Amino acid sequence: MPCCSRRKYRWSVFLLLLSILVEIAHSAEAKSLASLPLESKTQPVNPADCDRSERVTNWLHNNYAQQVSITELAKLACLTPSALCRVFKRATQMTVGDYTTRLRIGKACALLIERRHAISYIAGAVGYSSLANFNRHFRAEKGMTPREFQKLFPNSR
Repeated sequence: MPCCSRRKYRWSVFLLLLSILVEIAHSAEAKSLASLPLESKTQPVNPADCDRSERVTNWLHNNYAQQVSITELAKLACLTPSALCRVFKRATQMTVGDYTTRLRIGKACALLIERRHAISYIAGAVGYSSLANFNRHFRAEKGMTPREFQKLFPNSR
């Protein structure tokens, strides 16, 4: 295939994909698989609180599969546990627990799409010691079970 034909083919595939995505975005049946964007509550956050929240979120992103202790996170942020909860909620518009759950479920979604591991393995890999608890949180966050979510991506491997 000549170079120009290949380039035209790539562009046509790209434009087809783009038109499909636009169609999906405008569909009344479309369902978001990602978390909804956060709405600003217009409550100012001071820079020190931003730094503290960022330290906590960085720790969570690097250690999401570990047990999360508010007391340990508070020490990391140089705050009391109650102050951390207040500061974190002001900065992220969600509690530490909700943030951790969304993070874990998001990581689980990526692993489910890959289809390389069993759901029970994925639950443990993202920090859930109980498959039932993982399923409950997954359904609450995504509106479907992990198996139903995985079926949305049949050829992902």
